[in-house]
Amino acid sequence: MIIPGFLSCKKELTTDSTSPLNKNLEYGTLVDIDNNRYATIQIGTQNWMAENLKTSRYSNGDSLPYILENWKWYLLDSGAWCYYSHDSSKNALFGKMYNWYAATDPRNICPKGWHVPTGHDWLILATNLGGRDIAGSKMKSTLKGHWYGGNAGATNESGFSALPGGKRGIDASFSLLTYRSIFWATDENSDHMDRASSMELAWNGYGSYEDNGEYKYYGLCIRCVED
Repeated sequence: MIIPGFLSCKKELTTDSTSPLNKNLEYGTLVDIDNNRYATIQIGTQNWMAENLKTSRYSNGDSLPYILENWKWYLLDSGAWCYYSHDSSKNALFGKMYNWYAATDPRNICPKGWHVPTGHDWLILATNLGGRDIAGSKMKSTLKGHWYGGNAGATNESGFSALPGGKRGIDASFSLLTYRSIFWATDENSDHMDRASSMELAWNGYGSYEDNGEYKYYGLCIRCVED
């Protein structure tokens, strides 16, 4: 039996032609409170989820609401989730989208022993991969048919296996699927308190890694990193 937060071996993972993972690397397995299973990958000194978060509950068992209406999503100041374009078939590859309030709730959206990364966590990852100018290409999955324009420069040599899940952005509308991977960081923007940090990978960014700010009500993907 695998309990939430426990890592198991590579053999239980599928890395065939439909998988975004790097079949040449060894992955662990992480299970969340909803029994979703994730590949994990050691990158330098850090252990990362190699797939986007899919849970609808905090690690203490409390549920997050699914918010359909755009106006409700826009006005929220508490945690919530949705599927991209409210299409549940997107969950398998891209996971769920969460607002910043879910990402930073003290009940912890990640499995026990894991957390939503800070900006410093993302910076360590980029540094481990040679710096921001080249880290992005090493983080993007090479899986065909999901990145617009053929996914310039991607090697996925890190095993991070990022896919372009887009965002729920301005006016709570959906955009950038196939164009960008955008993940939350927990840091608030000191100059704009309605915004928080995020990490982005672009289809045409070649090796680049972008540290940007998004409005807290936006829906972004989440990757967890081990404590």
